Amino acid sequence: MLTWNIGDLNPGASGSITVQMQSRFDQAQDTLNATNQARISTPTTDETPNNNTSSHTVAVETVD
Repeated sequence: MLTWNIGDLNPGASGSITVQMQSRFDQAQDTLNATNQARISTPTTDETPNNNTSSHTVAVETVD
């Protein structure tokens, strides 16, 4: 797990963090799935807390 404090965001604002990953050289499968998950929190009242998480699965492929 990686954790960042990206500082304060105004309502409606967005930010991004880029993470690059590499598969193991000796992985048995040609493709492995990796699921990226993100969550944001606030110490203040959030009118729409159901939009504070997201996930996305990507295929990590070996290089020939």
